[in-house]
Amino acid sequence: MNNSRPQDHLITIADTNEIVEGKCKSVFVHGRYVVVFNVGGQFYAFEDKCSHGAAPLSNGSLCGTELTCPYHGARFEITTGQVLSPPATRDITRYPVQIDGNEIKIDCS
Repeated sequence: MNNSRPQDHLITIADTNEIVEGKCKSVFVHGRYVVVFNVGGQFYAFEDKCSHGAAPLSNGSLCGTELTCPYHGARFEITTGQVLSPPATRDITRYPVQIDGNEIKIDCS
């Protein structure tokens, strides 16, 4: 990742060993919940809130990189945050991820 912002904008949210393949972890950061998923050893972080009904996406079901909201079935592409199906009409907020050793860091500034 080409991160032109200073390192002090990065927040450690988890250890890579904490999140096994296909699973996630939700953490509270700067007044909001952020969820990070491990897909094929790649980590993707975004706000843990559906853009439709504010459901916790960490409770959704993941198939590949497609995440289905647990409340109303909206689907999202977690690599981009793009909404894939209604009832959601807005993308979810993604956060850039940087791996530093075993630390998963995000920029949520």
